[in-house]
Amino acid sequence: MGSDAVLAHFCALSREARAVIDSYTFGNEQRNGELMKTSSNRKWRSVAASLVALLVASASAQAADKVKTAGNNQYERVAIQVVLDWTAAFAARDAAKVKSYMEEDVEFRLDPAERELGHGKAALQQTLDKIMPAIGAVKTLRVYAIGGAKEVLVISDRVDDFNIGGKTLKVTVGGYFRVNPQTRKIEEWLDAPLYKIDLPPPPPGAAPGAPGSNDPSAPK
Repeated sequence: MGSDAVLAHFCALSREARAVIDSYTFGNEQRNGELMKTSSNRKWRSVAASLVALLVASASAQAADKVKTAGNNQYERVAIQVVLDWTAAFAARDAAKVKSYMEEDVEFRLDPAERELGHGKAALQQTLDKIMPAIGAVKTLRVYAIGGAKEVLVISDRVDDFNIGGKTLKVTVGGYFRVNPQTRKIEEWLDAPLYKIDLPPPPPGAAPGAPGSNDPSAPK
């Protein structure tokens, strides 16, 4: 898929996403005068999945040393910067800083095969403890955003290096972030490895759940 086709496809998905956003008030609904979160809205996540699929289709068409971003308003640009700063902290293996960019009740998932989302910073810390020792370089290729004053959906295209058993494993990742541009906090983080990963044998004494271990909770 060429860059022009990618842009046209993205714009079409952007219009669909904005319609979803308008219809569902950025993932919230008014009930008895209180604003209630509806982060599990299926149609909203369907649009996110479509955008991730777009990144997969265009990955081979665009390779650049500089991060490509697309933000059409101030809220989208704020959200993009939050995700870029979060990614820098993730690459630096700075768990405290990673968590500083996230809401207390953040929802997260590192693999679509996981049936349940993780909830809260305590659970997030446990996950980071498992994966961060293996994290090497993290390169962001592109970041796109759709949203407004209340919420922004951000899609990133990354390549993560994991150092496992003396070998470097490169993992192409589509990341989805739901960001509150007012608080500059990430409310939801969903990662999706875009290709099948063949993990090497775990190193001797690998901690349960660590990359390369045989623990079913290990990142796939």
